[in-house]
Amino acid sequence: MSHLPCCACRTWQRKVPTAILTESAGHLLVAQAVASGEAISIRPEILASAKAAVEPMRDLTDALGVKVGFLSRVEPVEGAQKVRYVIEFLDGTRGRITGPWSWFDGTRAVFFPYSGGSPLILFYRAGFSGLFQESLRGELWHEIAHAVRHIYVKDEVPIGRVWSLLVDHAERLRVLDMTLTDYLEKVGRSDAATERGGSETLRQRYEREYRREIKDPHGNHVGWEDYRDKPERIKQAAAADAAAPTAGPIA
Repeated sequence: MSHLPCCACRTWQRKVPTAILTESAGHLLVAQAVASGEAISIRPEILASAKAAVEPMRDLTDALGVKVGFLSRVEPVEGAQKVRYVIEFLDGTRGRITGPWSWFDGTRAVFFPYSGGSPLILFYRAGFSGLFQESLRGELWHEIAHAVRHIYVKDEVPIGRVWSLLVDHAERLRVLDMTLTDYLEKVGRSDAATERGGSETLRQRYEREYRREIKDPHGNHVGWEDYRDKPERIKQAAAADAAAPTAGPIA
């Protein structure tokens, strides 16, 4: 797990370069800003481009009652190993979430079941790179699959047969056995080869992600413990990965 760099928080504002960045370069820029105790904002034109890429799917997310938002600013939180994420939603509203640096460090997009009563789908990295806007709808489809599963289970809608078909479809495609680089290329990421850990399979990544660290009373690492619902989470992830539209056939 990545940790928030130690910093003495200042109120400086780091400027984002005018040149288009790769995702890895944008990630490094944010890490450097946070380590220096500086806030950093997204270039408005790239944020607007990211929002425009998923706007055609807004009717679907609105029908599901899910708000879609993009990271627009990162602010260090003084005295805490956390940062403040400023989110700009498709409807023009803004929100703030305080959480660990690892949210940005290891995540492109995520589905939050609840926040003030409304489920959220948040894109953490879309605004720091203008190179993969074409893949945002595929990533949104992935998170929508999680949202649909959550909403139907919450409302006790009987979708067992439908969900089984989605999971079986993912198993037939052997999505979890694909490397991260191969999968990102399929969903249209033009900078897929630069993604960290690209040689890992999706299965290996999910096996590592769906666990919690165990520490002793002194804060020392002891080991890892799988989430109780880890098998279900991995099934959801596989079905969601298979649901994303691709630039070419997965199989």
